[in-house]
Amino acid sequence: VTVNDPKDGASVFGVRFNGTDSAGNRLGLLCSGDKKWVVKSRTGETVAQAARCEPSKPYRVLLTLQEGSFSFFVNGTPLKPAGADAAALAKKDSEEIAHFYFGADDGMRDAGGSVTVTNAQLFNRAFTPEEEEYGDAYGDNEEEEGEDEEEDDKDDYDEEDEDDAEEGGDDDEEDLDAEDFASYTFEDSA
Repeated sequence: VTVNDPKDGASVFGVRFNGTDSAGNRLGLLCSGDKKWVVKSRTGETVAQAARCEPSKPYRVLLTLQEGSFSFFVNGTPLKPAGADAAALAKKDSEEIAHFYFGADDGMRDAGGSVTVTNAQLFNRAFTPEEEEYGDAYGDNEEEEGEDEEEDDKDDYDEEDEDDAEEGGDDDEEDLDAEDFASYTFEDSA
């Protein structure tokens, strides 16, 4: 994600829950007017802050839900709430995720900046600590040597797929690559 202009704060992305209380049904990541990464709770309170977010600089951002608690990461660094604020990121038993939003959500009208989001991906599995650190599931941030190895692995996978197709089966169901997941690029300005 790239924050183009934080102005008084730019809503980056978050999750909205079902329910009738529109003021208390979302968690989100923002770049504040003073250019800091901020996690906002359901009540609109700041529950975590991190280092500066610089305009026009690309960042890898990640939202995870593991063991009933949401976590936000920026370039692999978790934005951890302190003390009692940690409860603000816990998923309530009665909650269902209604949707994810990018840019301003209808309840985030006070955020007036703009953001560009590219390569948004949704996974239905837990990330490993290494994936959280790099902010992706494919090792796109590895050194060039690793990229060569990854390309070789992808070629091997493609050959295995062809062999399996000829044999009428797939013995390697757990091997997945980037083409197995939807990826969308779009721009949204708040």
